Amino acid sequence: MEDEMTGIISDIDGTMLGDAASLKELNAYLQKVRDRIRLVYASGRSFPECISALDGGMLLPPDAFIAYTGAGIYFNVKGTYEKDTVWEKTINTGGWDQKNIRKALSGIKEMTPQPEIWDYKVSYYVTPGGLETAYLAAKSALAKAGAGARVITSHEIYLDVLPEKCDKGLAAEYTAEKFGIKKENAAVAGDSGNDVDMFSRFKKGIIVGNAREEMTAMLKDTGHYRAKEHFASGVLEGLKYYFPRLFKDKL
Repeated sequence: MEDEMTGIISDIDGTMLGDAASLKELNAYLQKVRDRIRLVYASGRSFPECISALDGGMLLPPDAFIAYTGAGIYFNVKGTYEKDTVWEKTINTGGWDQKNIRKALSGIKEMTPQPEIWDYKVSYYVTPGGLETAYLAAKSALAKAGAGARVITSHEIYLDVLPEKCDKGLAAEYTAEKFGIKKENAAVAGDSGNDVDMFSRFKKGIIVGNAREEMTAMLKDTGHYRAKEHFASGVLEGLKYYFPRLFKDKL
């Protein structure tokens, strides 16, 4: 239907951000169709870091933020971003215990805890070249500890532990449902490993031209759109591919 809303759910760093000129071009298009889209940023950043990126003046204010790699969702309510407590209850299934998780992972030499402490995300830096070893060791240690958690890696040096029923993909799916957007009317965009879960939940996925090998390898032959352009220009390229009608009178 012509009047149905379109959902655009995009990673921030390395996807929206990375080249100021390409972001300016994308924003110009998005502003022309702003009344016909729901714009969502999905990031591994904390919520304050997401707001910081917005305050930088380059990103358009979204309708929602998915922060903490999916562990927090914040909807724009009259210009103020409010945490969705229903989502928080959904991911807090009772098996989440940060102390237990940190204890279980304390002996993995390739991993160094990040100093920040968040309610539903435990993050680590990984020694360069040690990601696969750290990933397998973390999964094994968490299983032995009986922790209700999952492991997500990205950028070849980051490892996040999240509640078992939490990732960017599930959070994006929940957010689209809250906006009443059908999956076929939504596209996701990303550049790294922690974005892959979004591509598993949505058929319309935009892999920006500068995407990391970790992501392109995992999404090989999945049918998602591989943009030639980098960063926000790649996002725009993918949006024109998936939603030509949205831009037909704006080109």
